Amino acid sequence: MPKIYTEEFKQTALDLIAGGMTQMQVCADLGVSKSALQAWVRGSRLHEHGIQPTRDPDENRAVRGAAAYP
Repeated sequence: MPKIYTEEFKQTALDLIAGGMTQMQVCADLGVSKSALQAWVRGSRLHEHGIQPTRDPDENRAVRGAAAYP
């Protein structure tokens, strides 16, 4: 079963990266998997650009397909 992290915990990890720590350091220090941290970073970057990340695989495919063929 996957771990559930609070939004505050996720933001702390993102703040550490923004402060100059590497993702590897943050994973080791906070005990977070690399894939989880990368998903938070990716989601944060999308949010900064006004894009709301989705977990729906069909919607993800549709967005990627539309971007590939403008």
